[in-house]
Amino acid sequence: MSASTLRRNLVLSAAILMLSGAAQAQTNGPAHAVSIVTAAQPLGNALEQLAKQTNTDILFQPDDVAGLQAPALNGNMTPRQAAERLLASTSLSITQDESGALIIRRGSSAMQSVEGAGGEGLYIDEVVVTGTAEGVSKFETSYAVSTVNEDQIQLLAPQSTADLIGKLPGFYVEASGGESNNNISPRGLPGSSGTRFLAIVEDGMLFFQDPNEIYLNGDSFARSDIMTERVEAVRSGAAPIFTSNAPAGVINTITRKGGDTAQGATRITWQDSGMQRLDAYASGPLGNDWYYAAGGFLRSHDGYRDAGFPSDEGGQFRFNLTKRFERGEVTAYAKYIDETNVFYLPIPLKDPRDGSSLAGLIDPLEGTMMSDANRYYTVRTFTGNQVQTIDRDIADGRHAEAFMTGIDFNMEVGDGWNVSNKIRYLDASVDLDALFSTTQAFDYQTYSQGKLAAARTAFGANVAGLRYVLAGDRDPNGNRVAWDPAVSRGLVIEQSYRYAPIDGSTLIDEFQITKDIGAHKLTAGLSYSTADFEHQRLLQDSLNEVGGQARRLDLVAVDAAGNTLGSVTDDGFLRYGSYYIGGTADSERYAVYLADSWSVTDALTLDAGVRNEWYDQTGVRWLTENRNFGDSTTIADNNQAGNSGRTATYHQKDDNMAWTLGANYEFNPQYAMFGRFTKAFRSRNVWAAVTNNNAPDDKITGAEIGLKYNTRPFSLFATAFYSDFDQLSVPGPTVNPVTGINESATYWGKLKVYGIETEASYRPSRAFELAGNLTYQRPRQRDLQEQVYGNLGDDFNGKLPGRVPEWIARVTPTVFFDVGPVPATIYANVSYAGRRYVDALNSTELPAYTTVDLGATAQIGSAQLQAVVTNLTNEVGVTEGNPRVDGLTGQGTDEVIFGRPIFGRTVRVVATWNF
Repeated sequence: MSASTLRRNLVLSAAILMLSGAAQAQTNGPAHAVSIVTAAQPLGNALEQLAKQTNTDILFQPDDVAGLQAPALNGNMTPRQAAERLLASTSLSITQDESGALIIRRGSSAMQSVEGAGGEGLYIDEVVVTGTAEGVSKFETSYAVSTVNEDQIQLLAPQSTADLIGKLPGFYVEASGGESNNNISPRGLPGSSGTRFLAIVEDGMLFFQDPNEIYLNGDSFARSDIMTERVEAVRSGAAPIFTSNAPAGVINTITRKGGDTAQGATRITWQDSGMQRLDAYASGPLGNDWYYAAGGFLRSHDGYRDAGFPSDEGGQFRFNLTKRFERGEVTAYAKYIDETNVFYLPIPLKDPRDGSSLAGLIDPLEGTMMSDANRYYTVRTFTGNQVQTIDRDIADGRHAEAFMTGIDFNMEVGDGWNVSNKIRYLDASVDLDALFSTTQAFDYQTYSQGKLAAARTAFGANVAGLRYVLAGDRDPNGNRVAWDPAVSRGLVIEQSYRYAPIDGSTLIDEFQITKDIGAHKLTAGLSYSTADFEHQRLLQDSLNEVGGQARRLDLVAVDAAGNTLGSVTDDGFLRYGSYYIGGTADSERYAVYLADSWSVTDALTLDAGVRNEWYDQTGVRWLTENRNFGDSTTIADNNQAGNSGRTATYHQKDDNMAWTLGANYEFNPQYAMFGRFTKAFRSRNVWAAVTNNNAPDDKITGAEIGLKYNTRPFSLFATAFYSDFDQLSVPGPTVNPVTGINESATYWGKLKVYGIETEASYRPSRAFELAGNLTYQRPRQRDLQEQVYGNLGDDFNGKLPGRVPEWIARVTPTVFFDVGPVPATIYANVSYAGRRYVDALNSTELPAYTTVDLGATAQIGSAQLQAVVTNLTNEVGVTEGNPRVDGLTGQGTDEVIFGRPIFGRTVRVVATWNF
């Protein structure tokens, strides 16, 4: 389906569903935390509906709520928590008497401090469903968990899924790559390999069999939109027991479901980087206990960097249909995503000759080496005896197209038994077109001198020199156009065009039985998944000028009279087929797990869990061959890699065990402590069967102890943690001691991490709230060695792993006030990332940086308006160097001169209409 067809379907579906009529609300029985669904409506009506749904007395004067509007609610929460959300943008206060009745009173103004008034805080009483067999409140968990609902996500204004995760405690992300395929570091573990230690899931299930499958990782398919109810983020905890290959945590996006009240919303987003986006959803009852929810988004975006072409186009659509019974429910759902997202790579920041800034050539805030002049390219390759040419477009970026469908079933069957089963099928393709950085910038004269010997070998001793011409340009007479080195300060650079098509499908089934036996809640689970995968990677290296609208260059060999004798490059390409790998694989995984939650007393809960997982996978590798295609006019095709037509088959079979012990003790309703010890694993992904990667599966030992403090003005989560990881990998070029040739090698070592993370919210009055999180972590590597070249020595011991900071922080002050009858807020998000290094030797620093986002909201009837400015001060923060070459020993400078910066200032305006 084309993007234009998807747009039409999304708009039509949202419009039709929003015409559905509302049904009368049904009454739910009382519970500590229940599913609450209310529409955006007058506040008095919302409070009455809340009282009926929760069987709670809510007392208020009609005059106090007259003219006030309440937001929509959809989620699991306590009655008081729901009431606080309804009152969040008003000057009303809430108290609770001994009978449990909620009493709503009016203060003199939104600026008045109201005794006993509390904000939403950290939602410590909120029920979470991630990292546990059944829902449990955050206050009762024996692990660290953070939650953000859809309204909070809007205020945070994330630029991608990874950017949202990076605003939570314990995670450092490199969100500078664009919408997807970003790197996430949880609790000091290396983040340079995507989501290696983390599972990004939706409604409790993985997208693909392995959560970090190459180019099919979770953030390729996770998009937050108006259909998102909330996001739950579990750090470590019991995540490795309930989710495959999630040794350091799970990020769970939970989708809206229909409730007793018909409701919906439409949201329009405009951003000054050329983004227009439409979100819409509708949900409600269909009769006879059937409910629906449907919605999604469409967008078009020129991009955070000026490439000269649109960077993000497409959208997604989600639909679910739920049948509720007296003791359970079954939900069928489907999701379709079709999006193209440009992948941003590192750029030159400083002149390697003198260290001066290159901001005049390529803006670190908005510039990119991609351009309209170099967007189109032709892949030249072969399979066996068949020569192929494939026309590609860098503007296609990461084109993810996927269809996902499944059924969730959950039922209480009596006598303390509960049975659930989730089954999901995903069929996905991701085509990657990207322009990767390979080397630092070179002085153009030095570079051409370095190529002169190869030119003379190819074209004869008469080669007197090399001259630069524009690869794609001819003058009116058909002659080559000379390149003026002054346009790029005499700097040229090698880059790599990468075309990587991926197709994969997976079927996952999760079956679980829970039984209450006295004070024990016992859970047994069985997981099965199968996956098929096909992938190839075709690279060809180019020669470019340095600049924000860079062009490809040809390097032509000439004799003493200036006559052309040949060309080092062809159409700007130094080497066709500079790298090739491809193959197919299939995989099966089985897992069984057992868990027990034991309520020893009303205050003390102990839990334990164990998971054993087996995998059996077969890979067929399309063997690489290098050929000289014999074009005597160029050396670009002299050593071209491609598919030989021959294959090799590899088989991998192994199993791993994870186990955990945890405890939570509630001293009183405001204060609790928890502790946990976990042994976890990360096994090979499916692609490892193609590459025959026999590196041992990851083993991670973790421990944590934390406290939770919850009062109405102040809430706090604080967790001290420890991790021991024995498969730290550092790729890096090295010199072969025998041949003296630069080669690529992977060094393996160990890593220990000590740290503490905090998350807090303080709301002394209804007029002000201060929230935020702070993480200090101390990861240290040791014993880096390689099979051939041996141990790197003490110089690398005790250093930070590349691109991992010690300090991460975010603080969000919010002021609440009224403009006449309109509730409004002004807020800021201040984020800090500490010093990091591009390399394992810690020789080239990535300086610390601080960003400031500023926003405002206003609630006008059923409409909400928001304006937000991200990176207000245009801070230049660099998230990585050039990992193709500098991961081991750096860039030869104290501070990074080539890297990938964060995005510059953007202005976003959002309007949401609730129905």
